[in-house]
Amino acid sequence: MEIEKLKNLPKSFLKEALGSLFKIEKLKKIEKISGVSFTEAQKKLDKQIENYKKIEKESSKIWKIVELSRNEKRPQTQDYINGIFSNFIELSGDRLSLDDESII
Repeated sequence: MEIEKLKNLPKSFLKEALGSLFKIEKLKKIEKISGVSFTEAQKKLDKQIENYKKIEKESSKIWKIVELSRNEKRPQTQDYINGIFSNFIELSGDRLSLDDESII
């Protein structure tokens, strides 16, 4: 994960992920010194880290969708109408001389 991406993550998420990474490193050091195995704890923490990675990946996909939907260069209704119809006539007004420019 790049440093720039870390800035955009919620602090609680980042704190949990880093906490899990630090715990794994501590377990590895203790195992070398004492000879006691912490494989189950390490597997559990590895699984949590994988879940964090999946969440980050999914949130990245979702944000790309949001950015795409907000893109000012995306096709507008008028673009579709011009592509489908050759003789489109727009009707407007609500009998009170009011017109909503946002509705075609």
